[in-house]
Amino acid sequence: MGTGRQQMLWRVMADIVVAVHATYVAIVVVGLAAILIGSAAQWRWVRNFCFRAAHLAMILLVCAEALVGTTCPLTRLENTLRLRGGETGYASDFIGHCSIG
Repeated sequence: MGTGRQQMLWRVMADIVVAVHATYVAIVVVGLAAILIGSAAQWRWVRNFCFRAAHLAMILLVCAEALVGTTCPLTRLENTLRLRGGETGYASDFIGHCSIG
């Protein structure tokens, strides 16, 4: 199982993965809202090709994971780190877990 310090390190790394995962979700959701609002408000930056391409790629990645039926790699990584840290992982997906608890 490991020492208390090692377990704490695994837990901190799992928390970092959660922060990255939440940021990813926020970029997808807030990005879509920004595109819709920005188009109506005529904000030029929401028409930026790089922004739109990155946003679309992020959405397509999530769609591909859903179509294939795989668990998100960030969810798997977090669960692995939590288990190494002496905690329990979760069986549902990231959004399902966060919205329940």
